[in-house]
Parts: sequence; C-alpha cells; structure tokens
Amino acid sequence: MDTVTNNDMARHASSGVDNAANTMRGGINDAQDKAKDASATLGNKAGELGQTARQAFDSGADQVKRGIGSLKDKAQNAAGSVGFSSDTVITFTKEHPVKALMMAAASGALVWTLIKRTRN
Repeated sequence: MDTVTNNDMARHASSGVDNAANTMRGGINDAQDKAKDASATLGNKAGELGQTARQAFDSGADQVKRGIGSLKDKAQNAAGSVGFSSDTVITFTKEHPVKALMMAAASGALVWTLIKRTRN
C-alpha cells in the first residue's frame, strides 16, 4: 500500500511540475509575442518619423531653391536696369554735353558743401 501511495505521489508531483512548466512556456511565448508586436510597432513609428523628416527636408530644400531662383531673377532685373540707366546717361551726355557738364558740376559742388559742413 505504501508503494501505491508513493507512485501516486510521484505522478502527482510530476503532473504538477509539468503544469508549472507548461504555464511558464505559455508566459514566455506571450512575452515573446508582445516583444515582437512592440518591435514591429516601434519599427513602423521609426519609418513614419523617417518619412516625415524626409518630407520636411524636401519641403525646406524646395523653398530654398525657390528663394535662390527668385534672388537670381531679381539680380538679373537689377543688372538689366543698371545697364539701361548707364546707356541712358551716355546717350544724354552725347546729345546734351553742356547740360551734362553743368549737372555734374552742380552735383560735385553740392557733395563738396555737404562734406565740408559735416567736418566743421
């Protein structure tokens, strides 16, 4: 009778150990699944962040390109205006040399007077 009881106890103990091991395996599997899910979520968020950063960079680069293009256009317009103005001055001087000389003399006298007043 003691033998039967010892065998039953051994089976019971073995069964309890098996149940505990199965429960631990289940917990480990659940933890692994949750870690995989968290990793996938983190990877997706990193991908979204990278895409957002790329879009922001591209948008900024486009704005800089447009700004540079606008500055080039304005510089070309200004250069054209200066060229037109110098041509106009040369033409006026050739057509009206006395008036041009008088205007230059008057401008020089005005500048000289202003400089002289600021030094005193």
